[in-house]
Amino acid sequence: MRFFMKRGLAGPGRARKDAEEIPMDGTRPEEGGTENDPMRKEAELLVQLRSEKSDLKDQLESIKARMEEVDQSLVDLMVQTDTKELIHRGKLFYLTTSIRASGKAERREELYAALRANGAGDLIVETVNSNRLAGFVRKKMAENGDQLPDWLEPVVTVTEKQTIGVRKA
Repeated sequence: MRFFMKRGLAGPGRARKDAEEIPMDGTRPEEGGTENDPMRKEAELLVQLRSEKSDLKDQLESIKARMEEVDQSLVDLMVQTDTKELIHRGKLFYLTTSIRASGKAERREELYAALRANGAGDLIVETVNSNRLAGFVRKKMAENGDQLPDWLEPVVTVTEKQTIGVRKA
């Protein structure tokens, strides 16, 4: 049995319709190999590290949620007892209030106009989502023989990064 790798610019886990099939030397992973094979050792290490990373992310999210609960509980206790500051184990705990603001999405243009009219236009920042830009560039390159169109050449930097995708076989 021959093993083929799909190669294209569609992204992780997605092969382009016109992706080329490239035969790879060797056997499929389930057909053999040795435990001492350096590639298999690296693959196993990558599986273990990904699992560890996932576990740590879950643990971190749990810790963050618990910190929010404890923070709010301490705020409530300090407000109830009219305590402004608390020193515990060499740390100063104090109440602080911050104001957060966000523009209403459906009234964004009105917000921009109001900010400009009142001397705060410098708060407005145009951005381009990098993932959407990458998708747009991939599409334009596919339409242009895998070459960056001339009009994009001076304003966009394109890099490719090879990495290992892992999924259930």
